[in-house]
Amino acid sequence: MPKTEKSLDEKIEPHIASEMFEQAAFLYGSQSVKETVRVMKKLGLERVARIALGDYYTQ
Repeated sequence: MPKTEKSLDEKIEPHIASEMFEQAAFLYGSQSVKETVRVMKKLGLERVARIALGDYYTQ
């Protein structure tokens, strides 16, 4: 039975993504969710932000 590759979204667990989001907000002094998402995009972590925020991200 061949192994199937998991997508990056499946590899990142939501609680880890949430922790990364909180750390980014703290380290960069972000004052809002929108600002933290902007920082994470610049760091190449947009997918992590999307996983951390879930449905809120698309609003």
